[in-house]
Amino acid sequence: MLARNRRCAASLGIMGLALALVAGCSGESTGTVSGSVKFKGKEMDGGYVVFQSEKNTAPPVRAKINSDGNYSAPGVLYGVNKVGVEPPPQSLASKMPKGIADKAKVPADKDAAKMQAVYSATEGTYVDIPREFRTPETSKITVTVDSGAKSLNIEIPPK
Repeated sequence: MLARNRRCAASLGIMGLALALVAGCSGESTGTVSGSVKFKGKEMDGGYVVFQSEKNTAPPVRAKINSDGNYSAPGVLYGVNKVGVEPPPQSLASKMPKGIADKAKVPADKDAAKMQAVYSATEGTYVDIPREFRTPETSKITVTVDSGAKSLNIEIPPK
């Protein structure tokens, strides 16, 4: 009986330690980074700014770029973060040869109308920014977060 109680106490102790470790992992300090994104002097009107901690202890933080070129990224880890900019995706229609999309006849039913909306939908205006700026790993943009709020305006140079 005494051995059984010791095993239970040891198990509870190990579980308590594991919970304490898990709670400690999520307790890293974070801040908010906000600013604007420009390419060739114009505000980008869609896409995402991606922050990856140099420690690689957490998944990247992605912040949507609004139609006015501004973004706000809460939850960015304290310390040095690499920064990438993902442009908005191209619409499916933009990938078709010129003239084909205009000549396509869309049936007048609800499903076809939904597909036409998907076909021509975008989340902003696609811009072909240089590839090296698209991921935190290849971009040379960094920001050091050491307080609750940080400002970072990003100007992506042309190729």
